[in-house]
Amino acid sequence: MLQSSLTQKGQTTIPVQIRQALNLKSGDRLSYEIHDHEVLIKKIDPLDLLYHQSLGKALGEWLTKEDDDAFGDL
Repeated sequence: MLQSSLTQKGQTTIPVQIRQALNLKSGDRLSYEIHDHEVLIKKIDPLDLLYHQSLGKALGEWLTKEDDDAFGDL
């Protein structure tokens, strides 16, 4: 089992074996998913990140009351 410590600022060092397995480099983005007291860490592909950010902006226009009234029963 790989381990690391948590600093007072909530920071930790990702063990070298994990950095190598995920091909992590300085500046890479990570995502975290929590499942029953366990955390899944994933490297975010820059293109995936840009896609999700742009998708979120585009879908924001569908968050009106009129949309809820029109499409709420789908």
